[in-house]
Amino acid sequence: MSEVTQIRFIKNEGNAIQICNYSDDTHPNAVIPELYDFFKWYYSEPNSRQGDYPDYVVANFIYYEKKKLSEYGNGEEKLGYGIEKLGDLDGEEEYIYEVDLTDAEKPEEVKIRYSDDFKSFSKAKWHPWTTLGKFMAKLLANQ
Repeated sequence: MSEVTQIRFIKNEGNAIQICNYSDDTHPNAVIPELYDFFKWYYSEPNSRQGDYPDYVVANFIYYEKKKLSEYGNGEEKLGYGIEKLGDLDGEEEYIYEVDLTDAEKPEEVKIRYSDDFKSFSKAKWHPWTTLGKFMAKLLANQ
C-alpha cells in the first residue's frame, strides 16, 4: 500500500517548490537516503547543473527517481510523483520534509528536516535541521 509524503525544496527562504510522493515507505530512514543518493548524483558533475534553484532540482529529482523506476519495466515510472501547490497537504501524509539548498556545495551539506506531527507546513513540530551527511552518518552508525 502506498503512503503519501510532501517534500518542499527551498533556497533562501523565498524560493520554494513542493512535490508529493506516493511510495511504499515515507519514513525518514527511507526518504532521506533516497535524497542523499539523488544529491550525490546531482552534485557529481558541477558543470552539468543549471544552478541549485528548487525548480531545477525538483525536475532533476523526479527524473532521477522515475529513471530508477523505469528499470522495473512495469510502468511504475508513470506513478509516484506530482507537483503540489505550496502548503497543500492531502491529509494522508505520515511525514513532511523540507530540503534547504541554500549554500550547499555538495550532498553532505544539503540541510533537511522532517515532521511527523503537523497540521500544515507552517504549524509543524519539526525535528531539528540537520545535514544529509550527519543524518546518513547517524543512520549508518545505528545499523
